[in-house]
Amino acid sequence: KVSMINHISDAETANENLVVTSESTNFVAWHANTFELEVLFDQIPINADGEVQVASLYITVDDGVESHSGTLLFNVIESGMPRWEALPSQGFDEGGEITFDLKPYLSDTDDNGQISSVDLLELSILGTEHEDMVTASLSGFELSISAIDDDVFGTTAINLRASDGIKMSDTTLVVNIDGINDAPTFDISIFEDQVLVVGQSKTYDLKSIITDVDDSDEEARLYTTISTDESGALTWRASLGELNLKYMTPGEHTLLIRTVDRNADFNEYQLTLTVVSN
Repeated sequence: KVSMINHISDAETANENLVVTSESTNFVAWHANTFELEVLFDQIPINADGEVQVASLYITVDDGVESHSGTLLFNVIESGMPRWEALPSQGFDEGGEITFDLKPYLSDTDDNGQISSVDLLELSILGTEHEDMVTASLSGFELSISAIDDDVFGTTAINLRASDGIKMSDTTLVVNIDGINDAPTFDISIFEDQVLVVGQSKTYDLKSIITDVDDSDEEARLYTTISTDESGALTWRASLGELNLKYMTPGEHTLLIRTVDRNADFNEYQLTLTVVSN
């Protein structure tokens, strides 16, 4: 907060009746009762040659009848807290992981503006926007990020803090996980320990057996093909998810299942079924 006494005045209006506004992002609030202007500058302005510049704030003063505008100039000095540069967003494919070095994006000074060693800073993770998407850990300045599983994708954010033991500052790292299409899967356990009898029909409900994490399970069933080595022994009603088997010859028979999605990605399963005579 900065006192505006001797900076703002109106010959016909008491100070407490003046209203000061600004569209600048550095403007925080106007405190009429104390005649103070509250501002916040996140960085020290410098020119292309690296020379420190004064910071400007364009304000409007209103006495209820008329308004006048002008520019205030501020000398911004270091606060002594650690500083973050903008972190570039990070990305990887679903099921993946990355390691990101945070050190190049940090700086620190003391209260007098003298440069302090970044090595003395302590970093911590404040939290993750979507904890069901990624896990994150720190080892010094190295941030490791891993996807929770092979199917999660989307955008999340990790909130970070740097502390010099006295002052601290926070920032956010955006993480993008790119989705990779996964072919539908078939739970072959439905055929475990199955023994079929010659001439006897056996029907299997496969509605919950064929699944697709990326698209509709029903759609995956419609694209799925199932075949066997004995002609006429198999009927596959994809729309109902019903598989009917009726073998007329004993012995071992092969069942070939191919699960496919709209992107033509597929999984294939080859099973051996035992058929006995009655």
